[in-house]
Amino acid sequence: MTPSDALKSIHEGLREPLIVEYRSIVTNFRERRWGPAEISAGKFCEYTYKILKGYPNNYNPSEPVPGDFPTECKKLEDTVRSTERGMRILIPRMLPGLYEIRNNRGVAHAAGNINPNHMDSSYVLSACSWIMAELIRVFHQSSMEEA
Repeated sequence: MTPSDALKSIHEGLREPLIVEYRSIVTNFRERRWGPAEISAGKFCEYTYKILKGYPNNYNPSEPVPGDFPTECKKLEDTVRSTERGMRILIPRMLPGLYEIRNNRGVAHAAGNINPNHMDSSYVLSACSWIMAELIRVFHQSSMEEA
């Protein structure tokens, strides 16, 4: 089964870019290209945010990314209509930390005092892999092992 098949209930305009960014994170990490891996994590966060905001079936690929990303992610804890704590609590709490690496660690903006690096990229890969597995587990209604 492909990730696209497992996530087929998500609007294609969000599903396919999410998968593209995840694959980019993995490829760039393997190639030790920390900056591009961390940039893709920011986009991955944006698509994941839109998926959670539209869950279970009101997806809007053109939804703008909020200016105050951490605050809007916190709001998801009260608005995501799922009994799954991963969808309501864990993912919304993980997204701001991932986004922070992209925005304020010298990845997307020159003002960061830390250059892209193996440590940050390891976190990015692990966190995004966990989020992807959780989305697959919930949307495909599969076990954690399968996901």
